[in-house]
Amino acid sequence: WYSVLGYEPYELPQTYKTWKKLLHPEDMAFAEQTIDAHLKSGLPFKMEFRMRTKDGNWKWLLGRGQVVEKSDDGDPIRMLGTNIDISERKLSAALLERVRYSIDKLSDTILWVDETGRFIDANESACRNLGYGYEELMTKCVADIDPYFPQDRWPSHWKEISRRGKMVIESVHQTKEGEKYPVEIVLHNQKFQDKRYNCVFARDITEIIRQREEIKQSEELFRALFEQAGGYCMILQPTASGIPVILEANKAACEAHGYSREEMIGRPVADLDDEAGKKSCAERTQHILSGKTLAIENNHVRKDGSTFPVAVFANVVNFDNRPPLIVTTEFDISDRLHAENEKRTLERKLHQSQKMEAIGNLAGGIAHDFNNILASIIGFTELALDDVPKSTSLEDSLQEIYAAGKRAKEL
Repeated sequence: WYSVLGYEPYELPQTYKTWKKLLHPEDMAFAEQTIDAHLKSGLPFKMEFRMRTKDGNWKWLLGRGQVVEKSDDGDPIRMLGTNIDISERKLSAALLERVRYSIDKLSDTILWVDETGRFIDANESACRNLGYGYEELMTKCVADIDPYFPQDRWPSHWKEISRRGKMVIESVHQTKEGEKYPVEIVLHNQKFQDKRYNCVFARDITEIIRQREEIKQSEELFRALFEQAGGYCMILQPTASGIPVILEANKAACEAHGYSREEMIGRPVADLDDEAGKKSCAERTQHILSGKTLAIENNHVRKDGSTFPVAVFANVVNFDNRPPLIVTTEFDISDRLHAENEKRTLERKLHQSQKMEAIGNLAGGIAHDFNNILASIIGFTELALDDVPKSTSLEDSLQEIYAAGKRAKEL
């Protein structure tokens, strides 16, 4: 007893007063009631209590004893008994109690199942979630709470879980009232005291399934918008190399470049650029990641090596808990460039036509004025020919002037 409490033998008086002095205050009332009951009944007593050690800590003791000697008046003189240190047992019991309390207060259903499929233990949440009392639930088996798991499947299931050790499945649980709800079940097959059991953790995933459906609908809506947005839409993931890779691409983008979706996903976006575009890809990426919109015209290269002009519009999309992404929308501008070339050609032709018209008008005016001059030259030459002698050199000269004037008039 002295050693248990950290004292040297006989360091303290062996009296009832010493015993009470070392007793924990919270245990005093119970201990005195136990001793009083013993003195009245004469039956041996047994109780658990705490006593202060020499270093000031507390130890749990199991005390057993009885009065072995009384005075002539019947007063107790001597008591004989034992005190056993049960501190470790108490600590273990407290730990087990805390563990059990924690298990019971978990919202998940926890069940222990034997090799026949019957329940041998359950936490409070299992009883609450399934609508059974503990004793009633212990009369049930897995098939009673899982409508999609008939009892005849149990032998093959037990064999499989014994081989695998752990399984995660989704199923349905049914309450005592017949209400069904979806669950995710984590199964651990473990050996305890030479027997194997399934330790089952089941979680209600009604809300998770609802969220899954919402996410699915959201993804379907996004996909529909992504595919019908117009143009070639792509989502790019920046990389350490500075050249983003294609994370997602709509059908129009794949068809325009001649790739399948599987071939597009994961491909460096620079693969779609011509040589000039490849050289400036990293610089353009930094421009976008700085928060600025990119709007350029570029040439893209199809899978077969042919090229086509595109207008590119790109922006960065930032997230709270993940790296940024780049969203691009591109349009084939072949028709627009062709129309612009046609327009420029027509404008050149119109300009040439206008020049020719102006020259024509100028030439017409000059011809009119020149005609008036030639009329005078021809007319006066005719008059001169009537007055000069025939067959002379002067007549020959006037005839040459007259012929030249006629040719000039016809021109």
